[in-house]
Amino acid sequence: MLGLLGRTFDDGRREWLARLGAWTGLYALAWIVAVGFSLFGYDAVQWLKATLSAGIPAVLAWAGTTVGGLLAGKSFHDCGSKR
Repeated sequence: MLGLLGRTFDDGRREWLARLGAWTGLYALAWIVAVGFSLFGYDAVQWLKATLSAGIPAVLAWAGTTVGGLLAGKSFHDCGSKR
């Protein structure tokens, strides 16, 4: 509609319609996500549980070594320097 009206439509109304379109799109997206989760949420959780069960120990090991490295780097070490 805005493309057909062109420059005869003032900027305030054009901005208002653009904002209305953006909010309508956001509400539509939220509705699609909510309905999709209610329809397919259980199946998605079951699939993720079956797929990721083998990768959980690897992720925990990676997280543990990362935290260990961060804590080791944070510790104070004199390294033989004199003050």
